[in-house]
Formats: sequence, C-alpha cells, structure tokens
Amino acid sequence: MAKPRSFVKSKRDRDGAPGQVGAFKTLVGIGPAARAIFVEARTPSIRTPSILFGVLEPFFSPTETRTRCGLAFGLPSDRHGIRPVRERPPPLHCRPLSSAARRRIRCGAYRLAVVMGMLWACTAPLRATGAALHVSLESAAATARSGAEISGPVRFLPDVDVAFAEFAEGGLIRLPVGPWFNPRRGTVRFEVRPGWAGTDGKRHTFLHIQPAALVHFTVFKDQGGALRFVYRGRPETWFGVSVPARTWRPGERHAVRVGWRELAPGRLLLALDVDGRRRFGIGAVPFSDQPRLLLLGGRGPGIESAAAGIRDLRIEDRCTFDLPLTPGPKPPVAAAVDVGTPVGPFRKVHDFVTIWNSRDNPLPFRRGDAYWRRFKEARFSLVRLVAFSESWLWGIALSRNADGRLETDYTDFDRLVETVRSAGAEPYIRLAYHTPKVLSSARGDAARDPWRLRYAPPRDPDEWAELMRGIVRHCRRRGFGVRYYVTALNEADLAVRRGAANWSDVCRLYAETTRAVKEVDPGARCGGPALALDVRESGGPLLREFVRSCRRRNVPLDFVSFHAYRKTFPAEFGEIVRRVREIVREESPGEPVEPEYFVDEFNLWALDRTQDDEYGAAYITAAEHFMRRAGATKVSLVSFNHFLPLFVPRREIVGRRGPFAKTDAQTARFLPGKFVAGGVEKIGILAHPPNAVRAPGAYTFGRWRIELPDTPGLRLTFFTGIAIRRFPKMDGVTFQVLISDSGAATTVFAEHQQVRSWRSHTLDLAKFAGRTVRIEFRTTAGPPGSNTVADWGVWGEPRLAAGPTSVSGWRFDFVEHIGAASTGAVAPEYRFRYGEDAIRQYTGLPLIKGTVVTAPYFALLLQSRLRALKLKLDVPGAGGILPDNAAGIQASGDERGAAVLAWTFDPTWGGKRRFDITLRGFTPGRELRVTRYLIDSTHSNPYHDYVIAGKPNDHGRYNLATGGVDRVEQIVVRADPRGACRVSFALEPMAVCLVTCDGPISPPQP
Repeated sequence: MAKPRSFVKSKRDRDGAPGQVGAFKTLVGIGPAARAIFVEARTPSIRTPSILFGVLEPFFSPTETRTRCGLAFGLPSDRHGIRPVRERPPPLHCRPLSSAARRRIRCGAYRLAVVMGMLWACTAPLRATGAALHVSLESAAATARSGAEISGPVRFLPDVDVAFAEFAEGGLIRLPVGPWFNPRRGTVRFEVRPGWAGTDGKRHTFLHIQPAALVHFTVFKDQGGALRFVYRGRPETWFGVSVPARTWRPGERHAVRVGWRELAPGRLLLALDVDGRRRFGIGAVPFSDQPRLLLLGGRGPGIESAAAGIRDLRIEDRCTFDLPLTPGPKPPVAAAVDVGTPVGPFRKVHDFVTIWNSRDNPLPFRRGDAYWRRFKEARFSLVRLVAFSESWLWGIALSRNADGRLETDYTDFDRLVETVRSAGAEPYIRLAYHTPKVLSSARGDAARDPWRLRYAPPRDPDEWAELMRGIVRHCRRRGFGVRYYVTALNEADLAVRRGAANWSDVCRLYAETTRAVKEVDPGARCGGPALALDVRESGGPLLREFVRSCRRRNVPLDFVSFHAYRKTFPAEFGEIVRRVREIVREESPGEPVEPEYFVDEFNLWALDRTQDDEYGAAYITAAEHFMRRAGATKVSLVSFNHFLPLFVPRREIVGRRGPFAKTDAQTARFLPGKFVAGGVEKIGILAHPPNAVRAPGAYTFGRWRIELPDTPGLRLTFFTGIAIRRFPKMDGVTFQVLISDSGAATTVFAEHQQVRSWRSHTLDLAKFAGRTVRIEFRTTAGPPGSNTVADWGVWGEPRLAAGPTSVSGWRFDFVEHIGAASTGAVAPEYRFRYGEDAIRQYTGLPLIKGTVVTAPYFALLLQSRLRALKLKLDVPGAGGILPDNAAGIQASGDERGAAVLAWTFDPTWGGKRRFDITLRGFTPGRELRVTRYLIDSTHSNPYHDYVIAGKPNDHGRYNLATGGVDRVEQIVVRADPRGACRVSFALEPMAVCLVTCDGPISPPQP
C-alpha cells in the first residue's frame, strides 16, 4: 500500500525540543487515490501518544459490511518530532450505510475529518492511552489488509458472533509489527480455541517473535500441559512464566494476555493472564534489536503448529497489568520495639539448609576446613540429607551380592552425617528419596525410562520395608539423633504428571515406609509428600488426596513437606504455606495436634547475578519472613554448597580409531548413518558434543590425515543439519572445519546453526593441493552458556573432490573412511573464575559457589544473629510486614538487649526507604552500644566487589576464608529519661540490615 502524502507543520520551543509549543500540532495526510484523510494531534507539552482521526474509503464502499470510521492512536515520534501516520485505524463497528446515505456523506466527509481532528487535539492529553495494533482475523481479506502474509492451511471460520482464524498443521500468518512492538513494555492479547486437549503431550505455539538468532518472544503450550510466555532477550538468558493448561479441552475458548514492563535498565517484569489466572516473573532482559515480524500459528512452517483457532490479536505499547507491588516511592517506616516485654520465643525458620554432594564427591567439606567453618558460623540447626540416591546426590551405596541379597554400605553416609553434626546441625533424612534400581519393579521399556524406574513401587515390599528399618536401626545405633524422616518419594507428583507413576502407589508406599520406621523408632517423626507442584493449582488436589490417604489408612502425618521455587514476589511463598495449612485442616478436622510444616526446598532459582547479589539476599530474607508469618515450621534453602569441582584439567574424554557411541560417562558421540534433518534424509556423521556446563568449549572431533592431489578444482563439500525434532531449550550447534599441514591448524569453516534443515557448504581448498593435511570436523555446543540439549549435529555427505566433476575427478568420502579417522571428545581445562559464567555453571543456587561466599549467605548469617525471645513490635501491617509487602521488620531480644532485622524488596522503584525505629525498655540514662550491619548493592556483596568493582580476589581464594558482613555503623548512645533510643537509616530497594542495641534493660513494671 502506498504511503499517504503528508504535510507537516512543526516548530521548536526555546529548548530546541520539536513540536512542543502551541496549542497543538497537526499533520494532514492524504491517502492513496485521495480516498483517505487523517489529522494527527500532538499534545503541546507532554509527550503522550498522537491521536489520529480519519475517514477511509471503505466507509463508502458498497461491498463492505462494516464501516471504517474512527479514532486510532499514533506511533511514538522519531527524533525529529514527526509521527508516522497509519492508513487504517482500528475499526469502530456499526451498521452499513445505504447508497443514498453514502452519497450525502461523501461530499463533506473530508472537511469533517479535518475539523474533528483539530477539535479532538484539544482533549488529547486526557484521552491518549498509547499505540495499539488490532488484527481482528475476521477474514483472509481483512487480515491481509493489515500487511499480513498468509501461508499454509489457515481457515477463517465464523463462530456465532465472532470469527476465528483456524491454523492446521503448517498454517502460518506472518505479520509485520514494526514499531508497534516495544521491547521494553507492552501487552499482547488474543483469544484461542484449541483443537486438542491440554494433556496431548505436544507443543503448540500461538505467537512467536524472533528478531535475532537464539532470542525470541513466544507464547505456547508445552508438552507438560502449561501455557508459557517466554522472553529470551539474549542468547544466554531464558526466562518465562506459565499457567497450567492441562484441563483445556478441544473447542473451548480461552482468553490469553501477556505483558512486559521494564522495571530497571535491563530487567523486565513478565506477566501472563489466562482466563483470569495471573502469574508474574522478574528476570527477563529486553531485545537489543527491534523486531519486525510476528508469526501467528507456529514457530515456522510445520514447527509446533498451533492447531487451534486464534482471534482478536491486539498489541499495545504499554503494559496493562496491575503490578503486585505499587511502583514509585514508599512511605517511611516508623516502628517501636519494646525490649523489656518478650511475647514468647522467637521462631527461627531459616536455620535449615540442604547440602549437595555426589558420588564423585560424597563429602563436600571436611571438619575444620573453610566450608565447615562457614556452615558452623551460620548456626544451622537442621540439615537435609539424602539416605540413598543413584543420581547426582549420594548417601548409602546399595548393591546385590552373588547370592542376590541386598547389601548396604554406610561409609559415605556416616562420614557426612558425622561432619554436619560436628558443626552443630541435626540430620533431617530423606529416607525414601526414590526407588533404587535394585528394588524397582520397572521392567522392559519402563526400566529404560528414569522416571518410571525411580518412581515404580518396589517389586518386593518386604525387602523395601526391611531396608527402611535397617537404615533407622543404623542411625539409632550410631547415635545420630535423627528425629525427622521424609518417608514419601521425593517430588513424585512430577512423575505422576508425566504419567510415570500412580499417586495411589505413592500414598501406599508412604504408609508402608512410615510403619516400618515407627516399628524401630516410635518417637521418630515421619512426613511427606515432598510436593513440587504449586498447591494453589495442580498440587492442591494431590496434597488433599495424600492427607485423606493417611487418615483412611490410619497412618501418622507428623509433618507436611513441600517445595517452592522461583516465585516472582516473596509474598507468594507465604500464600503457598497458608494454602497447605488450609488443605490439611480441611482434610483433618478435629485433629488434636496440627502437623509441622517444612518447606524443605526453596530458592529464587535464578541463573544470573540476582541469585548472588543484593537481590537474592533481600529475596530470601523476605520470603522466609512471609513463610514464618504464614506458619511454616522450618524452610530449607537449596543449597548451602555446590557439588561441582573448582578445577578440571584439560582432558580427552574419548579417544579412539573409528566411530564411538554415547556411554554412561559422557554424552558425546561420532557415528555414521542415515539421518533426517528438516524432513530430508542424508548419509552423514552424527557428532554430538559433550556436556559443556562445567567446561565451556568442549567439543567432539573426527580427524583424517589425507594426501591431497595436485589437481585443479580441489574442494570440500558437505551439509550441516540438526537431526532431531525441535526442543524448547535447543540453542543450536557450532560446526567447525580445521585444516593443518606442518603448522598450526587453520579454521576454514565455522558456523553456528540453530535451524534443523540441511545447509549446503562448499570450501575451496586449492591452496592445499598437493599437500598431506589433517582435516578435522569439530562440533561444539556453541557460545558460553549454551547447553547440549538436542545438539544432534550432523555432517551430511562430507566429501573431497577435485577435477571438473566428482564422477570423473578425484573423490574422498569421509563416511566411507570413518574407520581410519582419529575420533574423540575434548573438554578444555576449567578453573573456577567468579562471574556470570560461573553462576550459570554452578546452577545459580548455592550460597557458596566455588570459593565465593555470596550475599544470600550473609543474609542467613544476619538472621542467625537474631535472639531467643520475640519482642513486642509496633509497626504498620501484620506480622512485621508492611502493608505494601515491600519491607519488613523482625524484632528479637535477650538479657543483653535487642536485635532487629529490617529488609526491603522492591524491584519497582529505585529510591531509598527510610526507617525510624524506637527501642524502649532500657535503663534510663545508661549507655547503649548500637551496631548496624548492611547488605545492599555495595555492602557485603561479592558480586559487586569482584565482578563490578574488580577488587583483588586473593589469587582465586576470594572471600571463602576471610569475608564477612559489612559493619556500617557502631556508636554509643545514651537512653533517654524514658529508657528509649532511636535508630534511623535508609535502605536501598534491595537490602537487609541488622541493628543490635545492647545495654542494661529496665525490669518490667508491676
């Protein structure tokens, strides 16, 4: 469509800003063939969106069923103050006009448009709400007029009073969005009518934007039955939010709305609303490039087809979601603490932690070393350990002897328990973590599925019960003092959701295991079900059935254990605890004793700096406060330590002559065969790179030593492809060809490929003619941070040729000569270096990564300094948490004085918040020692020190042995005549502060 001719009048104000003086600024545009006219109005002093009034030619068309007369919002201005004019404002639907009416209106329509546009400009500041693009998807013609390109099987079907665009397999609409899409803020909404059930186990993409390789903005239904909104702004970041969609049925209509908003430079809030169920997430980063194209109905031709009807697509240049936290400044916090009036014991929920270890590293720290000292310093009273596991966690080794009898080796388990007990912690044992392979009833194909193998019932219940009794006897005999045993399979609800387990079997096994434990140790406390799913949604019915099963079987439920990760706002953790308690009470009416509640796995689970800096410190402090207020007994942070090595030397994982396949020890392979990429089969070599999480740059190789002919036209031809169906976390493969003769290897080809289909390549090797060279085909996972999920890279038909054609000239086929190749996989040397790569490699979770003690550890350290008694606290809100949920205070004391912990967690604002705390109850006139400790963006923050500020890292030892919490203030004050003192300070939006005030306390008055 041709652009309208435009006449622009603009002037600058005294500061040189364009178009900011005068009552309004007008822009008159005449559309193609003088069939449309528009007037744009800009507000005089506020940069609000333009208002556009227009009368379009279809208004007069006798063939149109709807008129097109209305208002539309303009686009953001460019740097010259001129806004582009769109030719088609969003329609206002009304009844069609008769021929006579159209003739009467035609003559004055253009003048009316100009006059009305000028009048509308006067009220523009009140009515402008932002730019918007509306694609109704009513018909192929209407959709095409928006600039869209329709390909494949897309049908436009009426549905009573609305119409849907129905996408079959391969159907796609390409829509140019251009400036309508703002990478930093916006809303997209549409309605969907699926042609499938939410449990179909397939991925269906509704909307996809991909401005560059490895970055995308996608709304889709995943294989697990969740509707996801993912915003991947950089290749190394992946962030999304989800809402369950397993209950969806074919033909139902669902309203979907996604929003995003930049809260701080480079940090986006994501929002997803599905039929009124709303979820938020903070951590995405915006695109660096402006996207131009939106795909509707899939990720590409034949890729994750929506297989659904979609209607009424709208894109707005603003986030229309109400945020859980009100943006902007917050009022000062005024609090009063009565030091002389304890109201009961202070319930410490934070002093519970999980330790990670592995078969290769069963004892992650030893008595007396720096890790052990840190563990003891934090004063953990409870530590979560696994009794046995055949995955990366490690405990008791289980095997069968020659007679088929079960044997148990407690060596590693005992050493670990004794080590943590020496630091003052009590073991909390995950007794029935999963079903060990030697006991599992899974057979055949089920035994090859890790989920079915680990969550299948034991084939011999008596043998299982005897194993449980034996472990409890061993703990009692060794005097380990174990009070708590988790007697339910860990996160079995995930296996149930995958169809790999039956919940009734899980409940029955809990009953059998609990009875076995109670036979040996009647005083032990048993609990479960170690849920992973959110009890506010799909986890709720499973918890309810678990509690019913315990009552029906008359099995004790001494404590309820459940997990919670990656909630956007800390208040959500409190909601989960509250919901768990509600379900248990509803299903156990009249029980004289309420069970304990253990959140025995929780964390932010970020894979960037927020897990390690002031954000993570404030997050876990706030989350633990919300859970404490909601009634949690203990909450276990996952985890105290890492289980990865600090140093890995360069090594060759596999080295041999000829092809090799995947083994238990590594994922790499180099195999010839027939492979399908993009639906086309070719003979080639599968070259899957090894796992590069610990050592970025690991690669799989195949090397041939070849004597090249001295013949013109020497060339290397091959295809590259990815021979697997698309996976959600597929981030591509890097293919390289290196050639060397007598000197160093020369890289003659290097390309990162994410698309699966074959790509053809031809390399001119004329300069190597007549030489004996080594040709190496190398495959890596890609840039740092890339994973090896679905990295099924294939070298298709790799051949050397010389002469005019490959038939008449010289030819060498690498697949045919693979037996002569030197093949293998290489992992480069890895040394721990703290930074973003290390945070990702160490999974972003541990309090201590390598030799770096993070800010969240220091937050737990401050909480450990809270004292034994809970003090009377007068502060707005409930339970010490402010009404805006962005700050909180906890007050504790003993005979020495008071310890008050204050925190802020407010990602919606960049300013500081003032705290004024009055402590009463001291002896009037006596001297008091006030000390203040702080964690914020520059204090007690190793990420700031080592990554941002670049401070010396003590030759790679960092702060493991020497780091501590920053003491920012220590003063001596005198209590006033009423025995009070006042402490004032200001905290950043993400901060934790501990104030101790010690001195003689006045005896309470009778």
